[in-house]
Amino acid sequence: KPSERTSSSVRAAAAVSRHLVVLACRMALPDTLGAEELRKAVLELFGVVDAQVAATGGHVAQRHADGCDIYFGFPSPVDKPVECGCATALGIVGEMARTKARAQRTASTGRMAVAPGLRIGLHSGMAVLGALGDGGPIVASGETVRVALRLQELAGPDEVLITGGDTLEA
Repeated sequence: KPSERTSSSVRAAAAVSRHLVVLACRMALPDTLGAEELRKAVLELFGVVDAQVAATGGHVAQRHADGCDIYFGFPSPVDKPVECGCATALGIVGEMARTKARAQRTASTGRMAVAPGLRIGLHSGMAVLGALGDGGPIVASGETVRVALRLQELAGPDEVLITGGDTLEA
């Protein structure tokens, strides 16, 4: 598999620099959400993310308690990674909006419903890829990742913020 060869070559070298598109996605959660509802919401998000990423060729690099980080351009090259990242971000928001609408309809019947919003940041640029510890997963670091995470923090619920970094193909 090309992705296994690429991951192996990155692991063999201490770290490599590469152009990458990073999508940072976190849930905008109400403070009143309990642990069971949070788990249900996160699993719903991961199902949506997995379907969107499979359709666009990205890679879910890390999963978090309230979201995930997705790379386009690693471990496998992607044609037009910025377009793939944008399509994935909009697809995730669109599908989660449909999920939210279904949850709100369920809530109107008196049953408990979870309907969190999403905050997504997308940035492209150079990043350093490598394991952060012995045997740890290969992750990206550097300004590109920091900008994507900062954009995600600044985004409002159900909002996608996108910046270009060093290249944007349209």
